[in-house]
Amino acid sequence: MPRCFRNWLALIGCMLSLAGCQRTDAIAHYSVPHVDETVPAPDDNGPDRMLAAIVPHEEAGWFFKLQGEKQAVAALADDFVALVKTVHFDAKTGDADWEAPSDWQRKPASETRFATLVIPAESGKLELSVIKLPKPEGEDRIYYLANINRWRGQMKLRPVGPEQMDSLMASLALPNDQSAVMVNLVGTSGAGGMGAGGMAAPVASKAGGMPAGHPPVNVGEKTTSAERPSNSPPPATSDRMLAAALLKDESAWFFKLTGPDEAVAAQQDRFMKMIESIHFAKNGDPQWTTPDGWRQQAGSGMRFATLIVDAERKLEVSITSLGKPPQIDEQSYLLDNINRWRGQMSLKKTTAQRLTDDAQTLKTADGTTATVVNLRGTAAAGGMGGPMFGGAGPTKAATRSGANDGQ
Repeated sequence: MPRCFRNWLALIGCMLSLAGCQRTDAIAHYSVPHVDETVPAPDDNGPDRMLAAIVPHEEAGWFFKLQGEKQAVAALADDFVALVKTVHFDAKTGDADWEAPSDWQRKPASETRFATLVIPAESGKLELSVIKLPKPEGEDRIYYLANINRWRGQMKLRPVGPEQMDSLMASLALPNDQSAVMVNLVGTSGAGGMGAGGMAAPVASKAGGMPAGHPPVNVGEKTTSAERPSNSPPPATSDRMLAAALLKDESAWFFKLTGPDEAVAAQQDRFMKMIESIHFAKNGDPQWTTPDGWRQQAGSGMRFATLIVDAERKLEVSITSLGKPPQIDEQSYLLDNINRWRGQMSLKKTTAQRLTDDAQTLKTADGTTATVVNLRGTAAAGGMGGPMFGGAGPTKAATRSGANDGQ
């Protein structure tokens, strides 16, 4: 019997014993020694498998994900766990490093990934993606649950609640008293292996969110095209980001345009009018009026769609979607995403108390509230960071079953 399947059987026994004890500890205090040696048991049937882990370190979350045909990924489960358990961090840069099998080829960083490991497999090459995203302060358990549900959405699995969470994940012990949480999901992947989360960006945690009793931010107020977000940027800046977040049912939709300051500013009215035109179809997908001169492209891997604004200047609007667990506080979720965007523009985090100054709301064509920011700063390398609060277009299958980020 393959070692990885023996590990899963061992975990099932462990989970049953845990259920009998009715453990309710937060994941940060999850301590079952022999669970550290196992891969979580898959919880559903389907042709595909995802192995994914989160390694929190300081103010960042590191996402490791391997996804593909079920048996091909299962054969790599032990190697995946072994790699995650070697993750350590450079004391000066804070970057992660790890030990991988010699035949796993590491590719350079890309716009959205810290690294990609190309893995030979009988069914063809597989990829293990590594993505770093800002991690909000606060309760790790909420952060983990939101990301687990994002991954479940990418595998066309229903979201779970806190009470089901512990049975679907395992804790891994890492060097230097670090730890990781891991899931093993079986379901159906979308095109490109990405999905409702595309990037993977983390999903919001309550931490850093609204204080108790704080009223909703501008909820119900209508902002017209003439009333544009007007953040006060530092004087010397070179880039601008226009970004909008729409929360609809169990999904979060993100529209983002980033580029040179003057070039993006020239498209501001068109961007805002497009956001105002958004309405949602019966299947839950957004529809909008594309501004004259813009060209819509079908989604790819992690995006629901891309709007080409200026091909020569490489300006484009990315449209991505993430699952939004119903337990997540919406205002905290918005604040975390706005701070993720601010980090991408090299700006300091804002607070719940300042959010009304740093973001504005408007009503879309069907009455959905959109939260919009207009940020000027210096775009970080790649200008990404994925929604998680942030990101992902093409076919619905690609977004609903596959980040950010994404991870």
